[in-house]
Amino acid sequence: MFDEECLPRKLREARNFRGLSQDQLAKMFGITAVSYSKWERGINHPNATQVVRIANFERMDISFFFVPSMTPEEAAAAFIRRGERNSGNARYVKNIYARVLSARADGYKTTPADIDELYALLSSLDERSLERLFDMVIGFFAATE
Repeated sequence: MFDEECLPRKLREARNFRGLSQDQLAKMFGITAVSYSKWERGINHPNATQVVRIANFERMDISFFFVPSMTPEEAAAAFIRRGERNSGNARYVKNIYARVLSARADGYKTTPADIDELYALLSSLDERSLERLFDMVIGFFAATE
């Protein structure tokens, strides 16, 4: 049975576990602090993509947000285990990450938060998706050079 109170409570727990304010998270995800506050109060809900982004940014397993009994510590450990299972993807993530850093050095406007978010999102992809994304990124940079 779906617990409607679970997601708002878990959003608050994850934020507090990482020592972040609602305003900090709202800025990271391009929404207002009022909107984020509504998520934590259960007035509105993030969409699935936003929940995945939050989980990756918070370095927590996605199931944390839907399993009432899971603690933040368990979610963080599960995230690390998932990363270890996906370590075969590391070379793709590192190549894309390096290209983004290089683009930043060449004057493209990115922030450290953009880089961290990109790294978290890339780390969650499977190998086939990473290969396709890597090809697209290489194509983009080739077209802009």
